[in-house]
Parts: sequence; structure tokens; C-alpha cells
Amino acid sequence: MDNKIKSYVENAYKDNQYRLVCQYSGVSAEELARVVLKNNIVAYELPKAQTLECTWDFRLHLASGEVLTFSSKCTSVGGWNEVGSLSIDLQVNVTDASSDIFIKKNIEDFYTTDYSMLAYEEDDIYSESGICFVNGVGAEIIIVAAPSPGAVSVSIPRIHEELKPEFSMSVYKRKAAVNS
Repeated sequence: MDNKIKSYVENAYKDNQYRLVCQYSGVSAEELARVVLKNNIVAYELPKAQTLECTWDFRLHLASGEVLTFSSKCTSVGGWNEVGSLSIDLQVNVTDASSDIFIKKNIEDFYTTDYSMLAYEEDDIYSESGICFVNGVGAEIIIVAAPSPGAVSVSIPRIHEELKPEFSMSVYKRKAAVNS
């Protein structure tokens, strides 16, 4: 597992398709289920000058003390076209030294029971562009690549900011997460 997340997907074009899979740091796709399932998401954090509609650094705090950081990477898919795909970084034993830059808000009653990846697909493009966490009553936290390169857009229950993904939510396909 490479601990350095790049701002784009290297060698993305193979077998006549751009494959933009989620990049992970500090955790593998297989280990993510162990981290998030049956765990409470207790807070979120983002830079004070940004919103859930478009942020370049979004963090979810888990009851276990772990922190998941989300961003996206923008990769050329031919010509002037680019598509965003998700990056996830897991940090443990995080100290809160960023209160002057970030704002942290509590999330109530979000015990994660399932999650899925959100994939954007065309004939020659497959991009893991987002993730959807689900709790026991079906409420969802959605994190998906935003139109701005590197950014994500986020939807959290009971928070009334508009989700503004790169593409319409109707085109994303939910893919079962590994081991969920």
C-alpha cells in the first residue's frame, strides 16, 4: 500500500478504458469495512472558509478515535475532459491542532451499518467517485467528487446544505463495498 496519494490517477488508461479507482492511504479497500462498519461517526470537520457543498479537505471522526479524510483527484480522460475520483486517508491517534483552520461539528446517532462506493461509468470510463455510509434507519452520509478539481461535496442528515456532485446523482451506480 502506497502512503502517498497523488492528485491524479497514474496509468489510468488500460484495455480501452480509463479506470479511476479510489485511492487509499493508511487503510486498504479491504480494511475500510473493519474501520467503518459497526462504528459511530461522531463528528465532521472541514476548513472554516469552505462548505459541505465544496471542500478540499473533509474529515469524518469515528467513535474509535480514527479519522477518515476525503478529497478527490482529477484525472484527464482524453482531450479536455477530466473526471474526479475519491481519495480516502485513515489517520489514528489524531491530535486536534487545527482548530484555527478547521471547524468541527458533532453528528448525532450515526452508527454505520453499511456503505457502498458510488461509481460513474461510461463506455470508456469507470470512476469510483464517491462513497455512501448508511446507518440502521437508512440515513446516509454521501461524499462525492465535486466539480472543482480535488474537492468533494457532502450530504449529512439534518444538515441543510445542497449536495453538488460533479455529475447528477442519478448517474452514479452504487457498488457493494469490499467485505461490507
